[in-house]
Amino acid sequence: MSRAQAQLRVFRDSGIDASAVCVDRGLRGALPSHVDSIRSNAPRSLRSFSESRMLENYVRRANPDVVVVRYGFATAWLRRVARKVPLILEVHADDTRERPTSRAARTYATLSSRAFRRGLLRSTAGAMFVTRAIAELPAFAELRGPRAVIPNGIEVPAVPLPVPANARPVIGYSVGFDAPWQGLDRLAELADALPEFDFQLVVPSREMAAAVEGTAVQIAIAPTSAEYRSLVAGFDVALGTLALDRKGIDVASALKVRESVSLGIPTLLFSRDEDLDGVDHPTLRTVARGPWEPDRIAPAVRVFVESAKGARIPDELRNLVDIRAKAEKYALLIKSVVPRLRSSRPE
Repeated sequence: MSRAQAQLRVFRDSGIDASAVCVDRGLRGALPSHVDSIRSNAPRSLRSFSESRMLENYVRRANPDVVVVRYGFATAWLRRVARKVPLILEVHADDTRERPTSRAARTYATLSSRAFRRGLLRSTAGAMFVTRAIAELPAFAELRGPRAVIPNGIEVPAVPLPVPANARPVIGYSVGFDAPWQGLDRLAELADALPEFDFQLVVPSREMAAAVEGTAVQIAIAPTSAEYRSLVAGFDVALGTLALDRKGIDVASALKVRESVSLGIPTLLFSRDEDLDGVDHPTLRTVARGPWEPDRIAPAVRVFVESAKGARIPDELRNLVDIRAKAEKYALLIKSVVPRLRSSRPE
């Protein structure tokens, strides 16, 4: 939510009277200003369909000048919205290859995309992509309107986290959901290959850590953002996503990487990053590309930990992931779609 609030603040500072809406499946705590929620009690099997209708009704009531939607897959309601009001899709992945994990939602997404995807892409007013590689995919060739490539951003604190006082270096890894490209099996391999370090996996629920149960990886549960922040504060080093090659991509814009970089935690990447490509610093580095070979990767991890231990990422590198600069580019995209936004309507 802090990301949404920071982005909205920049939009409003640029003259766009913006607000946001999210689906509430059990949010904790108060929402930031200018962020509305729609309470959802739909069963998991019907969630995609039910929540789409709820969002469509919200848009109809709000009567906005432009709608920005984080795109998952094509639906009838998205196409209807696009035909009534300028619609900007925020694209984070190739929806022709990535589908929801549950069988019911995956089936619905497949059938819905088959019926409505082409019409949706031809009806959109513009798009924002988090990586250039996604923007250049043939799957989005029919998408209409101006485009912008704006990697994910995050609020950057004024000062980094202090260096933790651990007896042994702690190598941290965090995941928010279970997927093969998280590479938990690879995390366990690294923990076996580097017994001189403590490997800690932070997850919102223990079920997500099943792949490392019984291994040398320590499991820490963080169901809330406050608990998550408290745990990552103990990382000497953080690891980027370990198995993006399983998605068939080698360039990403991962939020968990932005989280660790923004906090100043030395971070080792295993794939190219849209913002950080080319950065080679003792506290921020990318492992040379190649097949996953623990005998090759483990020594690189050891060297990085030894060089970064006791340090924090400098401010000039932390600011590369600052959401404010990215939101300014986003505002320009919105204004290119609707040049004369009225000042009293929500986005």
